[in-house]
Amino acid sequence: QLPVLHVVRESFALAWAWRRGFLGGAGVLGAVGAGVQVATAATAGGEGLGPVLVVVDLLLTVFFTTAILKFGVKGAQPGPLALDIGIDALRVLAAQIITTLFVIVAAIPAVLIASVLMSGVLSATGASAPPTSGVPLSWFASLPAPAAIGVGIIFIAFIAAIGWVAARLSVAPAATVARGRLLILETWGWTKGEGVRILGTLALTTLPALLALLALGSALDALSGGGEAGGQPNLMMEAVSGFALGAAEALLLTLVGAALTIILWRGFDPEAGR
Repeated sequence: QLPVLHVVRESFALAWAWRRGFLGGAGVLGAVGAGVQVATAATAGGEGLGPVLVVVDLLLTVFFTTAILKFGVKGAQPGPLALDIGIDALRVLAAQIITTLFVIVAAIPAVLIASVLMSGVLSATGASAPPTSGVPLSWFASLPAPAAIGVGIIFIAFIAAIGWVAARLSVAPAATVARGRLLILETWGWTKGEGVRILGTLALTTLPALLALLALGSALDALSGGGEAGGQPNLMMEAVSGFALGAAEALLLTLVGAALTIILWRGFDPEAGR
């Protein structure tokens, strides 16, 4: 059985040990994050340049992730920018896209089942149906206690089911780099019976990072006075905030997440270490 807490500790320990080698990549992603935030603030939503920078950020994150995976799996030293642009990055991108498609396909029946169950709960408790445009918290807060509990359980079960599918395939990027070819379905077999534990490791490594990023964002927003100067966007502060959040995300989410993937790969791939 997967030792959840040990794997989580090892993931943070690896990320901390490797941090200096990947500061260059974090800086690049921070610079792109600054560009996205400035473009969004300056053009009321970032029309034009903003979406382009978002795509660039996604691609650079793949290159950054690939550099981490190659270092952890093959011992390949990252360059000054800690970005790996090549065939391995294309394979990692393909693995991430295919994994996402698997999760989306799994979500379709899950949504249908959750909808049927939710309708049954609302009907049995006499509660009102959710609004057609989104499900605001005000609607959930207005539900009677039995309905709120039922809807909450259904929502948590839905998220857990989707997360379980993603967890079963979480080894795919590292395995793809290690084997030099796309590996998706094989990794599903490797993680049989361990989906819940892997999901636990993902939650325990991701949630602290998200909370830290939320706290950082709130602190930066407070320092900037809401990001405005004289009623106009404070572009300098937007740039500082975007850089800090982008770099922090690279180190707290991407680096730790890749370290976790490598540890899981080492434990599940029958050929790991050969």
